[in-house]
Amino acid sequence: MREIVRELNRLRDRSRFMLLLQRGSTVGAWVLGTALGLSLLDYVLRFPPFFRALLLAIGLAGLGWLLARRLVPAIGFRPTLTDLALRVERAAPGLSGRLASSVEFVAAGMTTTNPLAQRTVEETQQRLTGDPFAAAIDPRRTWRDASIAGVLLAIVAILTLVSPASAGTAAARLLWPFGGAEWPARTGVASMMQGVTVHPRGQALALRARGVKAPGDATEAMRLIARYRLVEADAPGPWREVVLRHQGDSIYKQLVDTEGLCNPKCLWQAGIDHALGLCGGEPIRAEQRRVGAMRESDCKVH
Repeated sequence: MREIVRELNRLRDRSRFMLLLQRGSTVGAWVLGTALGLSLLDYVLRFPPFFRALLLAIGLAGLGWLLARRLVPAIGFRPTLTDLALRVERAAPGLSGRLASSVEFVAAGMTTTNPLAQRTVEETQQRLTGDPFAAAIDPRRTWRDASIAGVLLAIVAILTLVSPASAGTAAARLLWPFGGAEWPARTGVASMMQGVTVHPRGQALALRARGVKAPGDATEAMRLIARYRLVEADAPGPWREVVLRHQGDSIYKQLVDTEGLCNPKCLWQAGIDHALGLCGGEPIRAEQRRVGAMRESDCKVH
């Protein structure tokens, strides 16, 4: 009977370990899956800080609930030998009504003073065949939950190794919503004014830029806005805005009036921006130039 008691003690340790593994895997899978899903949504939708703060508060509340309802009870799980014996009886019907009683008789020391208790213990030992203790625990749910948590952990680890900067940005945006972490722009603007050196007076100036997009983004859907102003005698004028129109092949262009631009010490400043991209621009300075015997006023790009 002592061997049976030792088996029940081992069964208690094994069942507690399996329960802790199952509950811990559930909590881990919930944390990893939620963080991964929210990071992907944040990358696509670019959640504002207050909304990320709300998600963080809800996530922490949910994690606290899981810990209190799932993990803490598992840590305190310590079934009695009688409870384990009853569980073994359900897995081995031949021991039904005998194993739990025998365990209680042995624990109370009745086997030496009560012939009925002694006979019950002996019959239990005779009926004990095979390994009924192993069948008392069904590990399938534990291995299922542990496998899910392992797969999610592997996905997070692979994504972190492939792009550690993106993983850091995702973690910073989720855990510190009001910090300065930002996703890289999916689209941008490349100026096409670098090769322009001289612009004739009296002709409209064509602002040109190329939309730069990430794979899968539609550049044609971009809305590019050019902001410009005149700075004359160190006195900047008001900013003006024009929308650059798509010309095909990811090129955007808009004509702006250059009247008053080609005066000495007159600087034309421009910047190009759009909702999902970067900023850029080229300054144009007006200069007086003499070509042979003919005098003309041109605008030179610096």
